[in-house]
Amino acid sequence: MNLLLPIVPYAGALALLASPALAAPGDLDPGFGLDGRALVGFGPGVAQARAIARFPDGRLVLAGSSGGAVFDDDCAITVLTAEGAPDPSFGIDGRLEIDLDAGRVNTCTSVAVQPDGRIVLAGSRDTGTPAGTRDFVVMRLHPDGAFDESFSDNGYAFVNFALPGPVVRSIDEANALALQPDGRIVIAGTAERAPGDYDFALVRFLPDGTLDDSFGEDGRVTFGVDDGGPTVDSVSAVAICPEGRIALAGTSESEDRRMFVARLAADGQLDPGFNLTGHRLVQFGFAPESIGTSLALRSDGSMLVGGYVADGVTADFAVAALAPDGSYDADFGVDGRVTLDVGEEDGAFAMTTDASGRVLLAGVRIEPGHTDIAAVRLLADGSADAAFGDAGRVVIPFDLDESDDTDLARAILVQPDGNVVLAGAAVTSSAPAGAAFAVVRLQGDEVSLFADGFDAD
Repeated sequence: MNLLLPIVPYAGALALLASPALAAPGDLDPGFGLDGRALVGFGPGVAQARAIARFPDGRLVLAGSSGGAVFDDDCAITVLTAEGAPDPSFGIDGRLEIDLDAGRVNTCTSVAVQPDGRIVLAGSRDTGTPAGTRDFVVMRLHPDGAFDESFSDNGYAFVNFALPGPVVRSIDEANALALQPDGRIVIAGTAERAPGDYDFALVRFLPDGTLDDSFGEDGRVTFGVDDGGPTVDSVSAVAICPEGRIALAGTSESEDRRMFVARLAADGQLDPGFNLTGHRLVQFGFAPESIGTSLALRSDGSMLVGGYVADGVTADFAVAALAPDGSYDADFGVDGRVTLDVGEEDGAFAMTTDASGRVLLAGVRIEPGHTDIAAVRLLADGSADAAFGDAGRVVIPFDLDESDDTDLARAILVQPDGNVVLAGAAVTSSAPAGAAFAVVRLQGDEVSLFADGFDAD
């Protein structure tokens, strides 16, 4: 998707959308950016935020990619103050672009903040071979954006999953990361094991940036869904369970695409306590396709997998709840699954839960001529939360002239005060050719101000 925009928070006609005096859950937060929205650009070209994390002091860090050329994307990072302005203490005017291999594609797809404030990033880089080989990349930065050279001697490390022997190419792409309490870093995505055949792939690093040889084989784990032919298996989200096991969500694609969820033991082996095999595919009735994009853990040990279902014409938000043993949670939705219609075509790319156990999803609503950011909140049982937006749904256009604009959310975060931050990209009809990081903050529930000892941003 080609997305674009300038460097400053977006003004335009947003004054017409100012929040009412009595704000309700899901309303734009007027204390953030301009009327609840901010844009951060990286010059001409395409920029898109893929992930968001929060510093202990309330600042936000967003990571994604930027670039004006098809074959020269850079990893792009910005840090915003709690009020939504670029933080001048980070990079240059709150922005940083990292190009590890000049003239090649470098992307960041995930970000996390360590307790000491250092920033961990994961993504992929093109090695420059004619066959298009790509490797996982992990980076660690100081809070000001400088490389942390105590990590892998230079602040970054590459990992590939190439099979031994003559390899024409190996396309390995990292999509998600998670920090363990002991400082180890788990990165997950997909790895090409044979032409056209991709497996779920994970790697774990020690806190100093070296591979953790206690995990899988030489720090790497790959496995796939065996359906008798080439399959495209990819992890989209990863999380660390309280007891140290690793939860995964993604998609497995052969003839059809199916939402996928798995649980690994701490050493990287598939956990037979989850659905006997350690993994399962999730289907939503007769829907031809279900795509897994996001993951959340609940306090009872169950897992939520989010994404969307599609039939080739329409698509809807979708969530499945799985009990700790891998069975569907009968107390959630219908037989453990929920679909929610937000528009003609819509889907979730990110998911989280709040302190009350409610489920929040962020993504996109596509209507003829325009594409808008969309968010949904469900109660713990999977029913739409009528107190949030319009019957549990919120749609946020960045441009009042809703023709030819393209806005979407790829990440979501709930602050300690209950406010909800969405991040992605925006294009408006009034902007030059290009796309910018787009950030939106929505009001939480008034009671949430008291839920965390008045620890509001």
